[in-house]
Amino acid sequence: INKLATDKVDQLFFPIQPRGVKVSHIGVGSNHILLVTNNYEVYGKGRNKEGQLGITNTNFVNDFTLVSKLKNKGVKKVYCMENYSAVLSYLNEVILFGDIFFLLNSKHVNNQIVPKEMPWGIVYKIALGPSHILFIGKDNNSDKVYLKAVGNGTFGKLGDGNEFEDNRYEPVIVDIAFPNSFKEDDKWQNVKILCSKHNSAILICEKKKKKTLFVWGLYPKTIFNLRDLDRIMTNM
Repeated sequence: INKLATDKVDQLFFPIQPRGVKVSHIGVGSNHILLVTNNYEVYGKGRNKEGQLGITNTNFVNDFTLVSKLKNKGVKKVYCMENYSAVLSYLNEVILFGDIFFLLNSKHVNNQIVPKEMPWGIVYKIALGPSHILFIGKDNNSDKVYLKAVGNGTFGKLGDGNEFEDNRYEPVIVDIAFPNSFKEDDKWQNVKILCSKHNSAILICEKKKKKTLFVWGLYPKTIFNLRDLDRIMTNM
């Protein structure tokens, strides 16, 4: 996969799928890329100053390189922010790496250069923001599904009714009720969760195209374009 052909356009590199390798999912950050192959391996390239490629160092990577720490993890999807990344496995586990300062309760360590499994139970969906994360899931010993938030709570973007500048290192529950029909795993494709710098949103699509939108944080109506949210949901 290191032989991926690339075209250079204004300092951006666009990967072309290599012959014989099927790419099942891709995540793109400001300066790095992660992709998942058909055999569940993860490769990355680009900026790695904060360890956002998960290769256990902070060196810039010019060619797609295997993220060896994620082998045998059954990775399904990859997600990239500017300085950190996340993967979701087929076992519904979340693994994070990079600058996750808002999750590390340490004054001296911001960067997680070794991929870290998060103790968040069974996770169906995840959305990344610059300093907070939303996810839909349930505890290992429960059938109750929740929307949860973790990280920085400035402007009330965690949605738990509080506004604070400190970080929440443990996930908090967002008071959103899901339809009873959403208990089946395949129903979560009808839900979209989104994070921005100061806001969060969830869009739920039920039967007969009924859609319910919840938005919270700093002036959410000016940050999220509701038509865009509806278009995203329609095309899911």
